[in-house]
Amino acid sequence: MDKWLNKKSMTQSQEITETISASTVKKRKLNYGEHSTSSCESKQKNALRKYCSEYLRIGFSWNGDEEHPRPQCVICACILANESMRPNKLHRHIFTNHPEMKNKPLEFYGRKL
Repeated sequence: MDKWLNKKSMTQSQEITETISASTVKKRKLNYGEHSTSSCESKQKNALRKYCSEYLRIGFSWNGDEEHPRPQCVICACILANESMRPNKLHRHIFTNHPEMKNKPLEFYGRKL
């Protein structure tokens, strides 16, 4: 079975692995420098979401100050993170935690306030 295998000498394989490892180390250093600056910039770009009055139709009011509003469920008074102030995430909270309240009118949520 060994007669079909192509065996390389140890010196050739060692040279190949050394050149590959040296080139990958250089690439990693370059990528690390680029990645660290881009991640810092993306952290600074986190925008705060603002409360929209249409969220009351979903069943959410807001809590906190006007600069950093956080959505608050009208039914269970659960305060969510600012990143959750999207209609689809608010709908998901209502559908999973309060499925019987998902088709209530705006007046119902207005009375709950």
